[in-house]
Amino acid sequence: MVELGKVPSQEESEDCIQLFVSEGESSCGME
Repeated sequence: MVELGKVPSQEESEDCIQLFVSEGESSCGME
């Protein structure tokens, strides 16, 4: 899930989408 108040840049957003498609769940904001 995307944490509120934390807006990723365009590149990070694209990477987030790729992870979402590849892993099946959003890894955005998670290290």
